[in-house]
Amino acid sequence: MSKKKSEEKPTIPTFADSVLKIGDDEIAKTYKDASGKIINEYIVSDAQKTLNDYYSSALEEYLPKINTLSEDYITSRDTQLDAYKQKGLDMIDDMYTPLLDELKNDVANRFGTLNSSSFLDGLNDIEDQRSSSMADLAESILAKSDELDNSELAKNYSFISFLLGQQNSFLGNAYTATGLTSGSSNLLNGYNTSNYNNYLKNYLLGDSEEDSNLPYIFRW
Repeated sequence: MSKKKSEEKPTIPTFADSVLKIGDDEIAKTYKDASGKIINEYIVSDAQKTLNDYYSSALEEYLPKINTLSEDYITSRDTQLDAYKQKGLDMIDDMYTPLLDELKNDVANRFGTLNSSSFLDGLNDIEDQRSSSMADLAESILAKSDELDNSELAKNYSFISFLLGQQNSFLGNAYTATGLTSGSSNLLNGYNTSNYNNYLKNYLLGDSEEDSNLPYIFRW
């Protein structure tokens, strides 16, 4: 049987767009604009844009001073340290004042005067212990200050990490969504181009005896 040339020349397929939706809301789409450029667009809701703008502005504000302690924090810390110091001083007074009183009473009862070597030796012992306790308190205050500072800086790091995580999540969602529409569009355009080439070949060389009745253009 002789071959018969197709009556109509196949039309070059137009670009097949692809749209990703959740319910009725468009999330992402791939399309070709008026200039012929292929666009992969992630569609951001007003609520998402507001959040993302906040994350961006917060990062811009806080990232440069991530290792800086705020004035409000320093004021609060110093208040806590003053209270901590006073509590330590009160404990030292509660410990050594009775010892000093006891020493005075003991020496006065035994010698009738505090002007004696026994009192001075006992006083020196108490003062040595008191000085040691004061040194321990000073070290404890420094350690408490470092503990508070490190805790505050950890909050800064945690906040920055949260902001970066939110931004990365947004970018990841955009990348995944546009990847889906881009992949779907590529698949559809590849299918359409392949069918077009087959139909064009049949048109130029003559149809086969078993022509396909399927439309060669597919859109999603």
